[in-house]
Amino acid sequence: MARDQRHQPAPVTLPRVAGMLEAMGYAFYRLPERLLIPWRGHTLIIYIARPAGVARCLSFLVSLRERWERESSPALADVLRAWNHERLGPALSFRLASDGRLVVHGRLAAPVDQGLTDPQLRDIVETAISAGQLAASEVPASLPPVAPTGDVEGDSATLLGYEAQALALPLDDLVAEDATGPAPSPEAGPPRHAADERRVLGELDDFPELDALADRLESENRAKAPRAGEAGASPIEEAPGSGAPRAVSVPRLASSLGDLSVTQLPGSGDIVLAWINGILVSIYVDNGPSLLIKAHWDPSPERELSALRGELVCNDWTLRSGLVKAYCLPAGSSVKVRAEYTVPVDGGRTDQQLALDAATGINQVLVCLDEVSRQACGVSAVNWPGAN
Repeated sequence: MARDQRHQPAPVTLPRVAGMLEAMGYAFYRLPERLLIPWRGHTLIIYIARPAGVARCLSFLVSLRERWERESSPALADVLRAWNHERLGPALSFRLASDGRLVVHGRLAAPVDQGLTDPQLRDIVETAISAGQLAASEVPASLPPVAPTGDVEGDSATLLGYEAQALALPLDDLVAEDATGPAPSPEAGPPRHAADERRVLGELDDFPELDALADRLESENRAKAPRAGEAGASPIEEAPGSGAPRAVSVPRLASSLGDLSVTQLPGSGDIVLAWINGILVSIYVDNGPSLLIKAHWDPSPERELSALRGELVCNDWTLRSGLVKAYCLPAGSSVKVRAEYTVPVDGGRTDQQLALDAATGINQVLVCLDEVSRQACGVSAVNWPGAN
């Protein structure tokens, strides 16, 4: 008997995500190893990734179309730091594009090795889409207006250029899965397209050059990326967890951490505190609801971290990491660093899923502070077991 995907976790694949997007009424490109949803102000790429030492993840990459001149970098850094501190996601960062201007990216990801039910998957997808739309709206509104370039309101050729860039963008830790394969049937009717915000699929089909680009990407990506079942990839298997997901609560989190042999500190009823490898880690259920795991590093006076150095190192980490964001908070003449892992849990979690989320989140916030502290101060802030 086939597994009931609505109530039991089932393997997460790109064809399954594509079928859900169709049922939700979205127009998108379905290319090898990625799905691309275009808006006039940004693009969203959905793909399967497996970062080193981490569970297989459903990953989302938001790219704003608007770009800023290099002299805007201090103001842009302030806006992104405030966003990363105040918002659960996406984790925002910026980089220097090939045209010499600054482009903003946002990342979200969720571990899926234990599979997801349909409500869980839809919760994660909807959260990524709505968070990306909010970032694409609020970030430009928080900065001085840039000179019109045609990037957002512009002609089809300009928009085609951005779509082509998004389709060709290298994706870190990619797991090769064919998104063009069979997908579950939509729940009802043809896709509906919001004309005010989203470019309809018919407009995008006017560009035959994209077909040639898709063919080239397919051959190149299949040559480079490991396939499921090969070395470096995660096999697609039925999720071993059984039973319907349950709401995530602080008592469940405390029990899950006990199973991971994490010693907890006394805290309030709304938060779990733990001292792990010399780092204070706080774990709680935030708005959404979302599971949030945060690692706190306050550099000692002898390793005082300047704001500029801290901002650059945290931005570089967030630009590369799909799971954890790093940001700075002012602390006198120095800064404090926070590393945050967030995953939506509105659909609840089985015990196996919650254990995977907790283990992945704790590991990755510690790995984040390890790299950030090494890059910023030359010494790790994390006391790894067995390290000299």
